[in-house]
Amino acid sequence: MAYTTVDKIKSMFRSIKIESTGTSVITSEVENWISEIEASVNAKLKAYYVTPITGTESLKILSLIITYKVAHIIKTVLEMTSENSDKNQEAQTNLDLKADKMLEEILPKWNDDSNRFDPPIMPLPDAVIVAVPPSGASIVSSQSLTPTFTKGGDNW
Repeated sequence: MAYTTVDKIKSMFRSIKIESTGTSVITSEVENWISEIEASVNAKLKAYYVTPITGTESLKILSLIITYKVAHIIKTVLEMTSENSDKNQEAQTNLDLKADKMLEEILPKWNDDSNRFDPPIMPLPDAVIVAVPPSGASIVSSQSLTPTFTKGGDNW
């Protein structure tokens, strides 16, 4: 399931030509980058959410994250072909870091102090969360032996 499209990525740039051939960035490359980044994002989300994400509001967030990541790749390719591409495209910010920050905010974080996962800052609103056992759950059965203590013995 595609979270974003080539047209959404084109909209991130003022004047860019993404055609099937003959340009710095071609359509097949962009489609391939979209596919690779979506697989990477799904791999990160899989432990916490049922993937692929299908909720309408959640799709908007993931679309933005993946669009930012692919736009950053395109920006990098353009910088390699033209030194002043930032001025031409007016894309000064690091979109990859911005996307990574958003991705971190939708995932729970491990809290070392309390030995548990803290809920995400910005959970996906209508995504199905993977069921996890309660934090106090145990898979160990209780001991059925009666302890025997002896006087003067090595009881510990």
